[in-house]
Amino acid sequence: MDNGIKIKRALISVSNKNGLSGFARSLASFGIELLATGGTYKYLKNRNIPVKKAASEPHGEILNGRVKTLSREIFAGI
Repeated sequence: MDNGIKIKRALISVSNKNGLSGFARSLASFGIELLATGGTYKYLKNRNIPVKKAASEPHGEILNGRVKTLSREIFAGI
């Protein structure tokens, strides 16, 4: 079904990277810009998959790196 919405970018952050290369290459083949956090970024970059690094938290990690893309202000309120 085509709803007319074009996906422009995808944010990827996974701990288990099994099957990730094929999935990411598939997304990239559709012209989807890939953004990834730390280890996922390195994993994709090392496999020559086009990826941009998601902005890192300037004040350090939250929950030992398990929270990647949530602002400290929002996390503090939860």
